[in-house]
Amino acid sequence: MSDTVLAAIVTGGFAVVVAILGLFARANKRDHNINTVKLDTLIRGHDRIENKIDGHINDHAKGDL
Repeated sequence: MSDTVLAAIVTGGFAVVVAILGLFARANKRDHNINTVKLDTLIRGHDRIENKIDGHINDHAKGDL
């Protein structure tokens, strides 16, 4: 096999590896964005529940219930 053909095969192999790594990077970024949205939703829900519980405990402390 000539040096030119071997160089083309090696270069093509590296190009395929780089393309696959790019796909993984894009998928990882997409998954990260999805998980960020989910965590933000959970945090907002937690804050809302925490405020409700605090208000309920304060009502008990005042004797309003």
